Amino acid sequence: MKNPKKGKVVFKNPTFASVAVLIGAMIGAGFLGIPHVVAKSGFIIGAIHIIFLGIIMLIVNLYLGEVTLRTKGNNQLTGYAEKYIGKTGKTITLLVLIFGIFSSLIAYLIGISESISQILIGSGEISFQIALVVWAFLSLITFFGVNVFKEGEIIGLFLMGAFLIGIVAVFAPQININNLTYTNPSQFFAPFGVILFSFLSLAALPELERILENNKEKMKKAIILGSIIPIIGYLLFTIVVVGVTGSNASEVSTISLGPVFILLGIITMSTSYLALMTVLKSIFHFDYKVPRKMAWIIISALILNIYLLIKDQAITFSSILGTAGIISGTAMVLLILLMVEKAKKHGERDPEYIMPLNRILILIIILVFIAGGALSLFN
Repeated sequence: MKNPKKGKVVFKNPTFASVAVLIGAMIGAGFLGIPHVVAKSGFIIGAIHIIFLGIIMLIVNLYLGEVTLRTKGNNQLTGYAEKYIGKTGKTITLLVLIFGIFSSLIAYLIGISESISQILIGSGEISFQIALVVWAFLSLITFFGVNVFKEGEIIGLFLMGAFLIGIVAVFAPQININNLTYTNPSQFFAPFGVILFSFLSLAALPELERILENNKEKMKKAIILGSIIPIIGYLLFTIVVVGVTGSNASEVSTISLGPVFILLGIITMSTSYLALMTVLKSIFHFDYKVPRKMAWIIISALILNIYLLIKDQAITFSSILGTAGIISGTAMVLLILLMVEKAKKHGERDPEYIMPLNRILILIIILVFIAGGALSLFN
């Protein structure tokens, strides 16, 4: 899971910056796993998941946006949880964040290693030596040069946009319509977890409120734009990759598209890995008062040991993303929905927009996440 930087920054165009931060937080490397799981169910079913979950996450983002606007001062998700659902809520939120981030780091380590193995030896089967080198290299970068990645949301967004446009431009003429009309209802819930993971950007909402400090009336517009654009991007990307590769879509989709796009996929996953390492170090340092160097040692060692524990198991890039999306995504959504009603009653200021507290809608969202998550894990 991708957390924005802390601190106060002045932006020439705060609306554009806030939209860019939300999109950048949402479109990380997780979207590379979408075509593989959509190919299992069929594109039509996958498109239903992308649109439906995208709209639900737009609603949840708007609810969280209202919570941030009702609260004075600078807070992160754990701060809002403590304020509105108590210390237990803060602890659960922190554990969910840590679980989601560690899951993402392991998935990206596997994805990068598979991609490099494909380039070097022509096979996506991971060599332990390659995985070890990848882990060591990325760990060293986070030790010596982590600050480089703190100011790059907008640049990263442009690179990601260029990446998606390049794939669409190069491969759109090769789409086979038959690959997009296939459906497999028995795999209806296969895409749920990975797609949910790819829409998680809840940690970016507090940053939007700070970017728009003097333009808070624009926050609703920024959330809507920043939530709808990824829906369109994911649909285009999935149409192209599934349309070209069909059921042969690899777990890391760029592996199916040739060396240039494999390299771009490696860069995308690496930057997401480094950003998440930064977030995790900050959590250990600020929430647990662990010295930065010790935090780096603990996190790096945990990542390697977790990988060693699972490397001989049938655990893959998409299965980790799916599980992380289901568990951390469902838990975070439920925690935020719990905050909403309390914030409406005990908020510290009048918000610039108000979302109607529709208990039927909230109940539907809760049931969708619980049922969809359970069926996806079972599937």
